[in-house]
Amino acid sequence: MLALKKELSAIGNNFNQSVKKLHGLEKQPDFSGWIFLNEQNKTTLFDKMDLIFSRLNELYKVCS
Repeated sequence: MLALKKELSAIGNNFNQSVKKLHGLEKQPDFSGWIFLNEQNKTTLFDKMDLIFSRLNELYKVCS
């Protein structure tokens, strides 16, 4: 479970770094729409990751 938790954190961090880099390209019209959609996907991803972290913590407490 701890390895999964660590991996989920890494995925979230990588995603966040990618979005930050793309914000620098925001002035180009092709990227504006993609950035907007990506922000929505980021919110969904992070919400699901928070839920998974919460469930993992609950399982960890039960199993400890």
